[in-house]
Amino acid sequence: MFRLFHRHRQRPTLEEVEMRRAARADGLKSLLPVMGIILLVILFFLLTLIVFRPLRDLRRLEQDKAAMQGKLEDAKSDHEKARNEFRWMADPEYFENVARDRANLAKPGETILRQPEALPQKR
Repeated sequence: MFRLFHRHRQRPTLEEVEMRRAARADGLKSLLPVMGIILLVILFFLLTLIVFRPLRDLRRLEQDKAAMQGKLEDAKSDHEKARNEFRWMADPEYFENVARDRANLAKPGETILRQPEALPQKR
């Protein structure tokens, strides 16, 4: 019914083979700059992952360390205030003075003088 025709291809000549090889080589040469750019982009991302991310993490950790040192200094000062207050509270004379001041009491013969509190000024 249908006839199939087979084309017999002639064998390529040596010139044709050389031309094809030259064309392939030219194609590869034109790909080299593109492959170089792709390689540079990949190297940039690897460099970012390997070098810059740890540097950013280190900077963040140093900031955290500075914040924690500030908190530690605040806690030390609060501790020192509490320690001093405890020492003062253990002193009977200080305890008596604080109690008399808060209760507005005086020893016999003492006169209590109070300064009036400043009223807020109106603008």
